[in-house]
Amino acid sequence: MNSQTTKTINKTVILKLACTHGTFSRLDLHKWSGLSKMTVTNLVSEFLSAGVMRMAGTEDTVIGRKAELMEVVPDSIITIGVLITHHGLFVAGVGLDGTQFGVTHAAMEQEIGFDEFREKICSGIDGVIEALPGKRFSGIAISSLGCVESAANVLELQAFYPNVGRVETLDSMLTERYGLPVISENDANVAALAELYYGKKPVPQTFIYIQIDEGIGAGLITDGKLFGEVESFAGEIGHMTVIHEGVACRCGNRGCLECYISTTAICKMYARVTGRERADWDEVMADAAAGVEEALEVLEKTGGFLASGLVSLINIIGAEKIYIGDRGADILKYVGGCIEGEVNRRRFVKKPVTICPATFSKEARIMGVAPLWIERAGVPEITEKI
Repeated sequence: MNSQTTKTINKTVILKLACTHGTFSRLDLHKWSGLSKMTVTNLVSEFLSAGVMRMAGTEDTVIGRKAELMEVVPDSIITIGVLITHHGLFVAGVGLDGTQFGVTHAAMEQEIGFDEFREKICSGIDGVIEALPGKRFSGIAISSLGCVESAANVLELQAFYPNVGRVETLDSMLTERYGLPVISENDANVAALAELYYGKKPVPQTFIYIQIDEGIGAGLITDGKLFGEVESFAGEIGHMTVIHEGVACRCGNRGCLECYISTTAICKMYARVTGRERADWDEVMADAAAGVEEALEVLEKTGGFLASGLVSLINIIGAEKIYIGDRGADILKYVGGCIEGEVNRRRFVKKPVTICPATFSKEARIMGVAPLWIERAGVPEITEKI
């Protein structure tokens, strides 16, 4: 490993610590990173000169001297995030602290074709660039539902947008148009990184992040890093079989967890139980809040399915904390205790497992693109406005 590679790795370590700790001193960075004081001082000086860090006051020390405090400059490096969801497309510039700039939303019908899909993405990116004149961009990060082959930047959207299908050339097209590199990741993994970097402290270094909406996914963080990195589909909890020969799933399998715990599944179950033609999520939540027995029973039953999936994940990675994000956090208000109790009754890990709402809601899926860039590509190259 040459000296330049070592320096790049060290800069990435320092930037990650800076982004996850708010304010810090050089001594803090030395203690947290294990790097020498001289190395930390030199790297911090570079970040200060580049405008990536700035002074943030002083604090008293045990020996009476005041330590200089620093913080990252949120908009010094912007990652352009593209979030693809069941509900449409969101594009935003994301700063080093997760702050979003120039957010745009575009609805997408299920029948949308690839050309229109691509143009909506480009329109959103154009809007971010126009909203942030003179800013510097690290690259474009795509946060998408479904399976994402991160190493090849391939999105599998056939099940959600059939006419878009398997997307293999979007990254090269965006790079050619904007001159920026592109990375891609499943949205649950991106949300897990947002929790790791920006969540309510202290954040454990090993945890499970569960995202529940029209589907269900999981981001697994182990030893402060995304489990599996770019070569794994780990976290596809939604397609874990919980009932042999159960309900047919859109993935082609049967009995997948997604068929029992997604918002779509819960609404269908509630409509069936109450004899309605259909039910939407707001109705289920309103009835649960009003104490309607059928609503609470449906949530308790689906919570049992979720507990089964969580136990399997816990037994694999040994996490002691689970965050539930997106609309899944709504469920915890009513059956969180039951889910946590069932998980702890069935777990193999010695310490008790805690289940709590994620710090952020839907925005975590795009906030996490800045951490994704740091984790995947290291310290971003600072590029002038396009």
